[in-house]
Parts: sequence; structure tokens; C-alpha cells
Amino acid sequence: MTIDPLLLEQFDRCLRAADAADPWGELLAAGFLDLCQPESEGGAGVGIDGLFGLAVAAARLRPALPVVQTIVARRHEPDALAVADIERFLVDRGCADVARPLAALLAAGSMVGLMEALLDMTVDYARVREQFGGPIARFQAVQHQIAVMAEHVFAARIATEAAFAGWRHPPRDALVAIAKSRATRAARVVAATAHAVHGAIGISGEHALGGLAARLRALGMAHGGATYWDERLGAAVLDDDAPAIEIVVGLQRST
Repeated sequence: MTIDPLLLEQFDRCLRAADAADPWGELLAAGFLDLCQPESEGGAGVGIDGLFGLAVAAARLRPALPVVQTIVARRHEPDALAVADIERFLVDRGCADVARPLAALLAAGSMVGLMEALLDMTVDYARVREQFGGPIARFQAVQHQIAVMAEHVFAARIATEAAFAGWRHPPRDALVAIAKSRATRAARVVAATAHAVHGAIGISGEHALGGLAARLRALGMAHGGATYWDERLGAAVLDDDAPAIEIVVGLQRST
């Protein structure tokens, strides 16, 4: 299922208004942490396939909070709070078969949110930073850099959204592998381009770029990097006797 845009808007507003001293209290009171709980238990019955928008929105929050990871954790333990390592949490509760794929999928969703934040930040900076009598956004070289950056962000978004939409239990390695690998490879280009356009200001301690880029790199390595998931994707394809084109079409239909 997909999250209603109005609910997503309320979620984003709640995140931004949360008290820094106790950010979880407001989320609990609004019921967002129990979205995945069954309706019979006071939740909304949202499945993993409905969490993509929430993962993207939560990733933009500063400081970072493992909101979506906690939402998932509360399906297994209703009192769970601030669950940063969802993979370890699930393994400890006997769900090792889904732990890494699910953790990697949530990480990919967070990476999309961070990359979109970096893209917005970079475009805004290029419009106001002036050099040689005008904003650097007018320079063809800068426009090309940002265009390539945007292509990577949207490619990662499409792959990750498809993986959320196609989530099954047991999980399909191929969809998760494509999402995590694509997001990780895109993150390298996005972070490098953001720093290139921002120049020296981007590495200063006062600027948000450094913190966002660091989180992006950490998520890329968490729960298996690009090489790990490339190998899982290759194994999934080799284990399938169908022709490659049928495998691709099957993945598309499953989403």
C-alpha cells in the first residue's frame, strides 16, 4: 500500500516540530511509530511496501533519528524505541532471514532522502553563489554537474521505490540488491558533486553538507555495500533458469 500524501505531509510536519530534547514523545503521541501495527491493535496496518515515503522524509531530519527502523521494530516489540540497528534487532529476535535485506532496504530509502536533500541544497547554493558577475548556476559546466547529479538521485529513487513496492516475505534478493547497489553508487557521485559545487564552504564545520555526506557514506556501507549486493544479485540471476529478459520482466511485474 502507499501512504496517503496528507499523512506523509503530517509525518514530515511532526518530525520538524519534534522537541529536540524528546523527539520520540511527539511521534508516539501522533501514532506514527505504530503505523505498522495491525488496526486491531491501534495501528494503521501499513506494510513495508508503504514505508518508502516515510524513510525519505525521516532521512532529511537533522539530527538523524532512526524513525522508520523503530516503526518496523515495533511490529515485533511494541515498546521498542530508538532502534538504530534494525538488522541486529531482528537477528536477536529470530528474524535472521529478513534482517539484512530489510535493513538494507530501509538504508536505501534513507539514502534517497539524503541525496534529495543534497541535490536541493546544491541547486539552491548554485543559484545564490556569485562568481565573475553572476550566479554559478548560469555556468554550463555547473549545470552539467548538477544534471548528472539529478540523474543519479532519480535512478536511485526509482530502484528503491520499486524495491519497497515489491517487498515480499521471504524477501526477493534481486530487488533489494538493485536498490542498495544503485543507491550506494549514486551516493558517491552525489556527495562528490555537492562538494565540488559548494567548494571550500562545504567542508566547514558550520555547513550541513559535511554531516549529510558523512551519513550518506555510512549508510552506503551499512548492511552490505554495493559489491556485496552486486554479488547477491548475480547469484539470484544465476540460480534462476529463466532467460535474463524474463527475469527482468518478472521483477518489473512484482512491483
